[in-house]
Amino acid sequence: MIEIRTTIAVIVISFGSLSLGSCAASLASDGNAKVEAISSGSFVIARPSVITDQGGSRVSGAVCRKPNRAVASPPRVEIDHLSADGVVIDQAFAYLAPLAYRSDQRCGHYSARLPTPLGPDDSVRVCFSHVGKTCAPTK
Repeated sequence: MIEIRTTIAVIVISFGSLSLGSCAASLASDGNAKVEAISSGSFVIARPSVITDQGGSRVSGAVCRKPNRAVASPPRVEIDHLSADGVVIDQAFAYLAPLAYRSDQRCGHYSARLPTPLGPDDSVRVCFSHVGKTCAPTK
């Protein structure tokens, strides 16, 4: 009985490794992407990850409340795909669930897809989005 369970577990693990390997081959993690994360006085945007494929780029990251800040969290994150000269090529918005005031739930995650793949000189800018306002360039 133990021998059969071990064999089934090995088959499941092998199949899982095979499917993950094929998935990783079709996606490219762009660790060298130029990324600008604009934080605010009460919240921090960590450097997001960027995964690019032929259909676009997925940008995912985390937002954390700074300690002792009692303001409402922003409703969404704006993600801009910028050309080398700073012109906005594409834009996406990601919903941000409200961040609790409790110290054990200070962070939330977001993810959005930009429709165009990043070029070699392109960059990504992430900021908090408020209705009627866009990310302000920091240059």
